[in-house]
Amino acid sequence: MGDKKDLKGFLEVIIRYLIIVVLGLGNLYIFYAVLTPLTLWGVSNVLGLFSDVFVSSNGFFYYGVFFELVSACVGGSAFYLLLILIMGSRDVVWVKRVKMILFAFLLLYIFNVLRIVFMVLFVDSRYFDMVHMGIWYFVSTVFVVLIWFLTVWMFKVKSIPVYSDFKFVIGLLKKSY
Repeated sequence: MGDKKDLKGFLEVIIRYLIIVVLGLGNLYIFYAVLTPLTLWGVSNVLGLFSDVFVSSNGFFYYGVFFELVSACVGGSAFYLLLILIMGSRDVVWVKRVKMILFAFLLLYIFNVLRIVFMVLFVDSRYFDMVHMGIWYFVSTVFVVLIWFLTVWMFKVKSIPVYSDFKFVIGLLKKSY
């Protein structure tokens, strides 16, 4: 590696990807440890506007029906995907990167809470399974993509996640040989 700027850029790439790996360890343990109680709190507060909600450690009772909040409901992998996209974006200063993460995570969190509330209110319908699967597979995926595009647009990110870093590292290797 030629100069201090190249070394600093390379170390920054290593640090960003180490963060990605560490936060993904233990089957996204950190994400679920933080997001499960937050999601449970958010859903119970929104539903509490309409009726009494009784919260337990892994779910809640609403109108006498128990709703278990499983990991798929929390959507930790969607949050992790957004983290990978943001952390894998080159030429973003750390303060901006943190703002991007907070913005994207807040939008996804709000969407997820509203999605769960909608599904709870829809639970007695004979179309529940169909709607649930449609929202889970299609709408949630589209929403994560839209959050990513909105974040890139709002924060004026010009790099392509992972690819821009790969191109940078290859350029460093070519320089050194």
